[in-house]
Amino acid sequence: MTEGERWHSLKEWLRRDLWTKTQACYIFALLIRTEKGDPFEEDHSVEIKTILKEHRSDFEHESREVLAEHYVDLWDASIHKPNGVDPGFANGRFRERYTKEYCVSWALKKSISLPWLDWAIETKLISLEGKDLQSLAPTAEIDSLATIGT
Repeated sequence: MTEGERWHSLKEWLRRDLWTKTQACYIFALLIRTEKGDPFEEDHSVEIKTILKEHRSDFEHESREVLAEHYVDLWDASIHKPNGVDPGFANGRFRERYTKEYCVSWALKKSISLPWLDWAIETKLISLEGKDLQSLAPTAEIDSLATIGT
């Protein structure tokens, strides 16, 4: 399997310019969280899928959701001033949005492993200009959840 095939489900998200904190934190946990409808209406729904096929077991899926929520808590306990402006620079109707580059830079500063980052940079789906943030990326195997804890 090529790297492109491995990260195929992430490609659509990397083509977007803006992410919410929840979308970003779930992507960091190798999950895709899609919300449909107005969060304040009855027709609102949430779908969560794994990015990698090997994470589809119930245990892996649930453990990654816990990890994603841990990242959301860490995000909420952090100061956010992307590009020197207030974090509300890209407010949506109900929630703030951040550039994907800001989200990735934040994750790297917090030592969150992003095993897809090299592929995303090589395929020009993300660009980390300015600082050499790529060198901050921790390397980790992603075959099992036990690896994330190491």
